[in-house]
Amino acid sequence: WHGKLGRLAANFVTAAVPLFFVMRTTIDPATGKIIPAWKYFWSLFGASNQLLAALALLGVTVWAIRGLKNKWIALISGVPMVFMYVACVYALFLLVKGSFFSKGFFALNADPVPWISVILIGLAVLMLVEAVRSLFMKSANDKPVSGAQPGL
Repeated sequence: WHGKLGRLAANFVTAAVPLFFVMRTTIDPATGKIIPAWKYFWSLFGASNQLLAALALLGVTVWAIRGLKNKWIALISGVPMVFMYVACVYALFLLVKGSFFSKGFFALNADPVPWISVILIGLAVLMLVEAVRSLFMKSANDKPVSGAQPGL
């Protein structure tokens, strides 16, 4: 799979899998109407995109708490991170709830959006657990993280 054929095959698979899901039609769990899948995926894209930003702020906040002398600087990234994290996980939860509990009871469905939402919620919780663990673990050296300026 080296050379031009490998590049073409990789590009085709990379584009074909999302294209397959986006070109399908699906049933809106709230209204029961048939809608294009891209409209259904759009909310997942928005939530996952903002969750990525929240996780980046989580990393910066942990770095600031562990690596800088003035811990108050972590508030600059920590306050928006908390808001974004909670809002994104809640939005993903609403996607899951709307799909799996649309008829008042739990029902599995084949749509990929709620399943991807469950995976994203799980990964977000895992990242939060790891961040909290890293804050309470004692490191071998308690010096500021490399690149941190001593005056901050």
